[in-house]
Amino acid sequence: MWNTFWNWATAQPAAVLWWMALPLLLLGVGVLLGLQLWHIHRTRQEDLERTATRLQTVMDTMVDALITVDQEGHILSVNRATEALLGWTPAELESRSLKMLLPETHHGQYERYLRHFLQAEPGYVLGRGRELLARHRDGHTLPVRVAVGRAQAAGEPFFVGVVTDVTQEHEVLQRERDTKSELLSFMKALTEHSIYSETDLHGTIVRVNTAFTQISGYSSEELVGRNHSIVNSGVHAPHFWQQMWQTVLGGRSWRAEICNRGKGGQLYWVDSVMVPLLNDQGQIQRIVSIRHDITARKANETLLRNTQQALEASNLAARIGTLEYDVLRGELHCSRLTQELLGLPAPYVASRTLTLDEAMAHVLQAEALREAIRASIDDGTGWDLEVQVHLPPAAPRWLRTIGKAEQRRGICVRLYGTVQDIDRSKRRELELAQARENAEAASRSKDMFLTTMSHELRTPMNAILGFGQMLEADPGLNEDQRDSVTEILTAGQHLLALINDVLELAKINAGKVDITLESVDLADVLRECHHLIQPLAQRQHVTLEFEATCFYTVLADRVRLKQVLLNLLSNAVKYNHAGGRVQVASSLTRDDECVHIAVKDNGMGIAADELTHLFQPFNRVGTSQSAIEGTGVGLSISAQLIEKMNGRIGVESTLGAGSTFWVELPVAQQALPEWAEADDTPMLELAPPVRPYHILSIDDNPINQKLMDRLLRPLRHYQLQAALSPERGLQLAEQDPPDLILLDINMPGMNGYEVLQRLRSSSSSTLHAVPVIAVTSNAMASDVERGLQAGFTHYIVKPITDIDAFVHTVRQCLHSHPPFTSAPSP
Repeated sequence: MWNTFWNWATAQPAAVLWWMALPLLLLGVGVLLGLQLWHIHRTRQEDLERTATRLQTVMDTMVDALITVDQEGHILSVNRATEALLGWTPAELESRSLKMLLPETHHGQYERYLRHFLQAEPGYVLGRGRELLARHRDGHTLPVRVAVGRAQAAGEPFFVGVVTDVTQEHEVLQRERDTKSELLSFMKALTEHSIYSETDLHGTIVRVNTAFTQISGYSSEELVGRNHSIVNSGVHAPHFWQQMWQTVLGGRSWRAEICNRGKGGQLYWVDSVMVPLLNDQGQIQRIVSIRHDITARKANETLLRNTQQALEASNLAARIGTLEYDVLRGELHCSRLTQELLGLPAPYVASRTLTLDEAMAHVLQAEALREAIRASIDDGTGWDLEVQVHLPPAAPRWLRTIGKAEQRRGICVRLYGTVQDIDRSKRRELELAQARENAEAASRSKDMFLTTMSHELRTPMNAILGFGQMLEADPGLNEDQRDSVTEILTAGQHLLALINDVLELAKINAGKVDITLESVDLADVLRECHHLIQPLAQRQHVTLEFEATCFYTVLADRVRLKQVLLNLLSNAVKYNHAGGRVQVASSLTRDDECVHIAVKDNGMGIAADELTHLFQPFNRVGTSQSAIEGTGVGLSISAQLIEKMNGRIGVESTLGAGSTFWVELPVAQQALPEWAEADDTPMLELAPPVRPYHILSIDDNPINQKLMDRLLRPLRHYQLQAALSPERGLQLAEQDPPDLILLDINMPGMNGYEVLQRLRSSSSSTLHAVPVIAVTSNAMASDVERGLQAGFTHYIVKPITDIDAFVHTVRQCLHSHPPFTSAPSP
């Protein structure tokens, strides 16, 4: 085969050369075409790189964030603004899901939007200006506006989103909303709490609020469309309104206090501000009126003016002038009367100022007044001085000046004062003071006389009665001598009683008798009087009849009450006849505020014309009574003592039939009124105990102990033991533990709380369970709370006003704590 080709080639050399050059030619053409294609590709590559560079530059220089996302929702690319806006770097976002840039609450909405975008045509812009929240890299969210466009490249769709930060826009909008809300709130407050109206340029009402209708009495339908003169009261002159319209129509605001008239004819005052509303061209569109009701203030101003006028008139009548001193300027302003009282010769001028030296030119105690003024300026205290002004040739006159300081920031800036003419009252006061001094000197002389006479009279009486008793005991005396000694002793006792009565009366008249009011058990006093007066009644053959029961407690001085009752009883016996009768009874008055004590006898009685002089000293009524011993001052002393005890004394008598002397004293405690006699109906029945209940009362006041005994009488099967000191009470409780302790709190040495603590901490376990009731005058709510917290079983406040409740409380305590069965200690 090679030989054949060789033979052909040697036979046709031209054809061989052609076939040899053809590949070289084709190779050259290929190289040229390749160079041309490389050049074209290179040019296009450079164009693409330049385009990509420009595109990247545009993306990086964009203010808004630019994000491309594939159809699966994965981020393809972001620009630099995205990193500045959301904090994520491009490397951190590429190929990541777009949902990472959204809050979790927006993920569902994102899925719906993505499905919707996939159905759109390429080049269609979706979600124009849609606002949503984006999540920053640090976790916080920010509002953004997103515009999304759908595109397609190489047959693959993708999305391009432009994200704009709208935080500042939201802040501006929020500020606008806040401002609008504030304006609306302001307008609401203004229209709700003020009287508001709008009118046109002719005064026709176009708008009113509720406050306008309420104060005027017109409805809004009656006001709108009417001229504002509908509420014109006619109080103001026409030029007043002319000035108002001239000011408002000139574009300026106008303010004044206006008196209007309501629908019912009532007048009311308003503080009115009228403001023209202008449009953009500066033309007046409407006139707005804002008013405040000042009717009450105007009424107060009128009242103040009337009061000031009345005060000025009363000052003139009382001769009281005024002054005002400006401390900073050193200027003194005085009223006309002040200048007259101070003796200033210059005619009165309201605006004329004076100095302090000028005002005090005629004051005799000027230095004392200056010192008081200086002290008032220094520390703000006022002054109240009485001074004399000497205006020759007249005698000095007394003035009273009172002042006070006005301070600002701790500095006195002004003094206000009054000057009053007190010459007549001051001279009267001085005269009374002199008379009082004279009376006191006379009283001191009287006291000295009484002291001296008491000693001088009692000394010889001591000898007379002493030696008389010695003679009476001498067995050597015969019958006549013994009778003479008896007469001497009788006359001596009578003279001593006379001396005592006269001195007692003198002490009362001199105010030397002290009265101590306290709760007094009337039954005890009557029982003691009965015991003391019984011997006299037996000698006179007079029967004493005292009421069987007396359950009243009066407010009186126990000693003085006993003195008064003994005097009435002795008189009833002495001025009676043999075989006579004296009855004593007590009862409440009709108003239940006083106890009426009556001493009735069936003796000789007193004539009606002599009753008026009965309580006068040294007045023994009746001529038939001269043989009866007496001083005639007992009833006078009794009347004055009863008066000092806030009571009353009186008498009812019939000549030949007897007399009834009575005394009324205030009730201090009405003891056992109804239930005292109803022991068989107790409030809380107790089963008979194995032994009597043992109640221990610890109180340092004997009267309270006696009252406690009376109050507990309705109880059955009990014995009350009294301790007048805390120490004694603890001792008795240790020796024989009681079933109940009544404990006062305020006691000397150891109070009730300390006693209670000692009882609870006692070595005797029995005392730990003994109920203790506080019976005290500490009546504040905090006292009660403290007592119950301290451990008292009950807390009872004195005075005991509800006796039933007190006894019921005691019964409860005894019922809850049965008596101890242990035998009492010896």
